[in-house]
Amino acid sequence: MKFAKVVDGVAVTRPMSPMEALREIRTTVSRNITEADLTALLASHGYKPVDISLMPTIPPELMGRCIIKLGIPQVNPDGTLTRTYEFVEATQAQLNQASGRNRAKRDALLRTYVDSINAIRWSSMSAEKQTEWGAYRQALLDLPDQPGFPMNVSWPVKPT
Repeated sequence: MKFAKVVDGVAVTRPMSPMEALREIRTTVSRNITEADLTALLASHGYKPVDISLMPTIPPELMGRCIIKLGIPQVNPDGTLTRTYEFVEATQAQLNQASGRNRAKRDALLRTYVDSINAIRWSSMSAEKQTEWGAYRQALLDLPDQPGFPMNVSWPVKPT
């Protein structure tokens, strides 16, 4: 589920994950918080759930080389959102910048979460956890091979 800050019935931020919204309001929560409590907390700061099915599907011929320019979502009387958008082909400079930014983020995730697992910690993990971390590492390494790279990247989820 994604959230957007809504002021006077108009979303004023892009849709974001609950964790991104929490960072925006400079709040942290317990890992044990329920979805209902999280939604209530974000609502108390003006964030409302956004139906991610409203997000546009990129045409295959533009995959990996376009920017989605999103209009500000408008909240309808029934609580649903209406959104406008257009696909704009990225310039070579934008593609290079996105590629560099995504590779740097990928490398930072590898250094921070994967490469920092030492042999003692690795050997204390269950086989299932080792498989999860191995798959996560491989998914990060394969990021540039995704069809949407560098403009439309699906980031793998870090194991817990």
